[in-house]
Amino acid sequence: MWNMLVVEDESIVRIGLRYLVDWESCGVVWKAEASNGEEAWRIIEEEDIHIVMTDIRMPVMDGIQLTKKIKERGGEIQVVVISSYDDFPYVQEALRLGVTDYLHKPTMDKEEIVDMLKKVLGNLERTQGSSTAFSATTEKEKNEFLQALFSGAGDDGRLEQQYAAFGLPDLTEGVRPVGIRLSSGGREEEPQQGGSRFVAARYFIEKYVSHDWGGAVAVGERDELLWLAPARARAGDRTWNEYLAELKKNLANLLNVALVFSGGSLANDISGLRKAYEELQREFGESEGQVGQAVRMAMDYVDLHFCEDVSLSSCAEFAHVSPAHLSRIFLKETGVNFSDYVIRKKMERAKELLRQTNLRIYEVAEKVGYAHSHYFSKLFKEYVGQSPIDYRNGN
Repeated sequence: MWNMLVVEDESIVRIGLRYLVDWESCGVVWKAEASNGEEAWRIIEEEDIHIVMTDIRMPVMDGIQLTKKIKERGGEIQVVVISSYDDFPYVQEALRLGVTDYLHKPTMDKEEIVDMLKKVLGNLERTQGSSTAFSATTEKEKNEFLQALFSGAGDDGRLEQQYAAFGLPDLTEGVRPVGIRLSSGGREEEPQQGGSRFVAARYFIEKYVSHDWGGAVAVGERDELLWLAPARARAGDRTWNEYLAELKKNLANLLNVALVFSGGSLANDISGLRKAYEELQREFGESEGQVGQAVRMAMDYVDLHFCEDVSLSSCAEFAHVSPAHLSRIFLKETGVNFSDYVIRKKMERAKELLRQTNLRIYEVAEKVGYAHSHYFSKLFKEYVGQSPIDYRNGN
């Protein structure tokens, strides 16, 4: 049995978690509880703890500080963070620090927690030397193998044997390589492998596709995420194009970063997979010229002026393209249409103002570019799921 420490400042959440899952039947002992990171750290130093499930926002010492101390201490403690999407910058930092998993507090259920435990316990068992031949392979080895495969190094017959050993999707059924790159939206530094956005993007892409479509996610040699997608979905009846459009939209909304997707054709052998990868790289090359620059300029313009009445025409003029062209490429590159992106920026700022100030609702509306508070409140409820007053009272 593995000992777990739960760190959460809301007692009702701790109670709910305790009785939501039959922990012992999953191989876990609910060893201790703490209401903040400082209490948790004392317990970790005194008890034999294997799993820490921690909220992010807490008094005294928050979940990020606690995670840093655990990682600095060394050892094999598995950290799982629980929080809400409002805390996403903190979630990105937690993922960068190497936490094992993330659970969305408002929607997590028994099934998701059990899946998380399987992942955590698998990691703990591997550290005890009870792993299979496949689980002993490291992520670095898988990435190096794929880079060798796509660069054309090595014999195809030998590569096919290694391909199977890494548990990658069955080539005989058809596999499509999909490249995903992060655009910084005009910032000076593009998100790279070590950055929190890159780590978060990889985590959430893996989480989405493993549950819905299947396949494997790795890191390509040019700082792109590479998804080897099977020909058919693991679950559901969505077509490939429907699923890809949904994935783009969900990730763009969640990560608040432009994502550029490029997909190769279906392949049934190593040679075909290599050709499909070359195809997606050519597509990336075509998308990295003026089109990418125009969208980044548009995103910069929105970031600077979203508290005003931002129009597609003014943004297109700033980016030196026509409104129709900007509308088309903006949706293609980011997964969301221009007007939705502007509304999202306005609503995120409104949420900050509601949490951090005592401004009246009509004043918040004016601050984010809406002259009529009734219309603002209607949009806010559609976007957040709560009225501005209810959101403020709950935060």
